[in-house]
Amino acid sequence: MANLVLTPGGYKPSELVHHVPTGHILQMRENKIVLARSNGELVREFESIERKVSRTPLMPANLSKLAGPPARPLSSDLLQRPGGNFLGRLPPKPRMRVRANSTVLEAPQVVPFPVVDGWIVYSGWTNNSGQPISRFATTWVVPPAPETEGDQTIFLFNGIQNSTMIYQPVLQWGPSAAGGGKRWSIASWYADGQTGPSFHTDLIDVNVGDTLVGIMTLTGHNGAKFDYSCEFHGIANTTLPISQVEELTWANETLEAYGVTDCSQYPATSKTVMRSIAISTGTATPNLSWTVNDAHTECGGHTKIISNSNTDGNVELWYRGEYGEGGWEARHGLTGQQYQAKFDDLVGNQGMQLICVSGYADGNDARYAAIWRKNAAHPAWLARHGLSSAQHQQLFADLPPQGYTPVLVNGYTVNGHDLYASIWHKLPNGPAWAARHGLSAAQYQQAFDDLTHQGYMPVWVSGYGGGGDPRFAAVWHKKPNQPAWAARHGLTSADYQQTFDQLTAQGYRPVVVSGYGVNGSARYAAIFVKDNPPAWQARHGLTPSQYQQLYADLPPQGYRPEQVNGYAVGSNTRFTSLWEK
Repeated sequence: MANLVLTPGGYKPSELVHHVPTGHILQMRENKIVLARSNGELVREFESIERKVSRTPLMPANLSKLAGPPARPLSSDLLQRPGGNFLGRLPPKPRMRVRANSTVLEAPQVVPFPVVDGWIVYSGWTNNSGQPISRFATTWVVPPAPETEGDQTIFLFNGIQNSTMIYQPVLQWGPSAAGGGKRWSIASWYADGQTGPSFHTDLIDVNVGDTLVGIMTLTGHNGAKFDYSCEFHGIANTTLPISQVEELTWANETLEAYGVTDCSQYPATSKTVMRSIAISTGTATPNLSWTVNDAHTECGGHTKIISNSNTDGNVELWYRGEYGEGGWEARHGLTGQQYQAKFDDLVGNQGMQLICVSGYADGNDARYAAIWRKNAAHPAWLARHGLSSAQHQQLFADLPPQGYTPVLVNGYTVNGHDLYASIWHKLPNGPAWAARHGLSAAQYQQAFDDLTHQGYMPVWVSGYGGGGDPRFAAVWHKKPNQPAWAARHGLTSADYQQTFDQLTAQGYRPVVVSGYGVNGSARYAAIFVKDNPPAWQARHGLTPSQYQQLYADLPPQGYRPEQVNGYAVGSNTRFTSLWEK
């Protein structure tokens, strides 16, 4: 059996895949393709390339190392599975799961899907202008690495295809016949999507966040024979010239993948934007109308045409579904870098609002738990995390003059240093407010007494410190028609449970619960209100696995998370969690 290797044209025998050294050119001579030096000297003759009659784009044919393509169900055959770990709710229709690891919550789930191979989502445009495409350029940014590193390979590219071959500057994650691994790399390819040969340049490593510009240029033509050059602009050893080939007529922007068995094996972002798309035909610019093709929607992936401009076009390739109004996502156990990346994706790409964030210590490292929600009517808001006491204090000089009001202040101690995360809303006719941080228990009680005497109501409290001298951060608002409320702090787990039972029996419900450690034991501060509440659930003292189990149990009942607080008790991580229906 032939040794099959992976190309952007699917799997094929290794003897059909060839490296083109820098300074060489591929040329068609009759029906064979040859490798020549730039001076035309023949180096090697390769396989014949059979010209297909149809101009219809040809997708990769051999999508598996197996004898044939693996069977896979249609999207309509995938059934929702109760239970499992939830990361988010995507109304009105649940999507495929998005598992990264045991500390990441998951989306409403369906039965696991078989291996996904081939072109996932893409846009296409056929040049019928009567003039050949003379230049096709696209700019995109190297996305984050996948959350789960399996055996997958991801290809992202703009390309032009004739009846048999596709010409493409390709960004890849994972291995291919050109090399690579668990990192991002680039190469230019000229590949047969069916049974013929494929060719590639050197594979060059790139970094997350790098801006890439893939360019294909017509360098000459004589009758029905055309010369082209493909490269990543400004990156050495990625240029692949071809000569005397059939005209390239079908342009595309494509996400292609192999070996994907879970949605978390796509890049850890919602989408990649293929922007600044420019296509010219000589001195003219053709009228573009991209066609959307969503071949694999197991994870909610799709293509969005933002602009058909022929000089500054924009096509979005989505790896997963877009959240609808009311959709939510919750995460915990994130490093600072992971939290920032998830924040950037959900806020920047999905348009979601951060409604809760909690920093906490995991050994000597900071970790974050957070909840985001899609809410079209949300106010203008800002959020910060990882700030020192001085940096946090500076926010109170900078943001209130801009009309912002603090709604959440979370204190947490890592390696003996107090850090702060906060959320601020710009509220029209916002309430009078007061905020404090770094208070001892006695100072917090004094501030509490002073402010409540003036008619202020606590809306947030956070205990932190971890030693024998806990500290507190809190926010008070003063509004008309405030509900009846009660607040407690310094409670042991038993005391908190007793207070909870007493107050809930009187019609109160918890709206903030903050756990914190004192000399290796858990303590709790909480705020309760008596209002006309929805159905709700509250938990405290949860281990990480118990906390994650809530996402299997409560969302199927219609609950969504409202608040999470992570805290360290000795060397153990614990969580409080509040839910509403």
